[in-house]
Amino acid sequence: MTSVERVAVVGTGLIGTSIALATARTGATVTGWDADASVAARAATLGGFEVTDQIDDALAGAQLIVVATPMKVAGDVLTEL
Repeated sequence: MTSVERVAVVGTGLIGTSIALATARTGATVTGWDADASVAARAATLGGFEVTDQIDDALAGAQLIVVATPMKVAGDVLTEL
């Protein structure tokens, strides 16, 4: 089995941040992004994973992308991926 080393989390609210923190504890490099800068800033204060303000930076090199956005914006976010 191949392990995932780089993970992008799109959406750093409660669920996305929880996933990012748990994934980082496995040793993976995790980068998060959120459309709402204040939500991303709050996630960044928790440490354990990197947060970026550019979605392309979060996705660069990711072997796994986790989309953890509200359903009402998920379609818009997925079109950017």
